[in-house]
Amino acid sequence: MFKKPVKVSAQNQLSGKDRKTMKNKLSETFDEGCVDKIFNLNDKIISCKISGSKMIIYNGNDYPIFVDGTGKNDYFPSLYAVMAFEPLLKFVDLNEGVESYIYNGANLMWPGVRDFKGL
Repeated sequence: MFKKPVKVSAQNQLSGKDRKTMKNKLSETFDEGCVDKIFNLNDKIISCKISGSKMIIYNGNDYPIFVDGTGKNDYFPSLYAVMAFEPLLKFVDLNEGVESYIYNGANLMWPGVRDFKGL
């Protein structure tokens, strides 16, 4: 899968309109205050299109912030963004004993979920 190096085919700085559209879309999914902080801290956001793919990586000043895997504005935060802004992290509490089955490759089923309010 990773035999070839990843090549960036195009890099563009987001315009004000694109930033606003992206910010509104992210505010629907994630905590609005956290999204505001991300956009205020990163004065330049650069979109990097990956060659041979529809994937777009949005880089802030120092690190990648969000990734769009399909090119259809379905953003998910990068690990760097999650570590810097923990409210972006979504989670599910599991019942005791379920994690051993999950670690062995089983799918999570409804009886194994204790609390899903973190979604």
